Amino acid sequence: MLVPDNLKAAVIKTDRYEPSLNRVLEDMGNHYGTVVVPARPVHPKDKSNVEGSVRLVYMRVFAELRNETFYSLDELNAAAAEKMRKHNQKRMQKNPYTREERFLAIDRPNLKPLPAADFEIVSYTDLKVSSNCCVYLGRDQHYYTVPYQHISKTAHVAYTRSLVKIYVGGALVATHARDYSKGRYTIVEEHLASKSSEYRGLSAGRYIERAQKASKELAELMRHIFYDSCMPAETHYRTCDGLLSLQRSSDPLVFRTACETALRYGRYSYRFIRSLVESKCAGVVQTESHLSPPEHDNIRGREQFR
Repeated sequence: MLVPDNLKAAVIKTDRYEPSLNRVLEDMGNHYGTVVVPARPVHPKDKSNVEGSVRLVYMRVFAELRNETFYSLDELNAAAAEKMRKHNQKRMQKNPYTREERFLAIDRPNLKPLPAADFEIVSYTDLKVSSNCCVYLGRDQHYYTVPYQHISKTAHVAYTRSLVKIYVGGALVATHARDYSKGRYTIVEEHLASKSSEYRGLSAGRYIERAQKASKELAELMRHIFYDSCMPAETHYRTCDGLLSLQRSSDPLVFRTACETALRYGRYSYRFIRSLVESKCAGVVQTESHLSPPEHDNIRGREQFR
């Protein structure tokens, strides 16, 4: 059992009966199998063992070294360690043994082994599971997959420097090795909704069909997005949602030019096409189809007057 003072690094809010602990300290206590019970404010007797030990250290170490001069920290540590060794090997007044003998006979045999893994500080955040079966960890700008059954739910994510754990409804649903690659995906194939895409109405064919109704250039662009990539189709759903939304809010001619430019240069990202639309395709050479008027029965060329 750990009995700390009410310093801010250990206790967030003091209370006589139920103090609020710092989350990192609580996690450390759980990792090492200990319970943290802070002392009550202005009650030094709650940690009398510590107060007594501090008094003894002042008497047996600090007082005996107060007149000596040290020229390095190593010299000071070595002298303090020697004084502590003599203190632990000195017979106690009310017991016929030393502190070291008591530790070796009683305490040491009952010590439990340390955990196999080192303690790591855990960070927490709540993230929504998007339609591509992923949560986006903004700190690393990285995507991690979650089982498709939890799409649109809020996930509680706990991550350390080496591991990412995802909980939904209090249950652990996914565990990933932490990846610091920006804009990349950590994918578990079993998490993806490929087998249930018909049920959810999400598939590459469905997106291409929707794009075809809006623009043939957009449909061609989505074919490249889905079929020229080695990533699962689910990872492209949000990109396609963004393109469909951009198409609805943009000038048709500008959007068509942006799509043709993206196809010409093999740049199929939503960000690239959006930048073209926002600049109204400034500096982009339009194709001949844009320079010539559309064919129509009511439009006459000069050949009609020969």
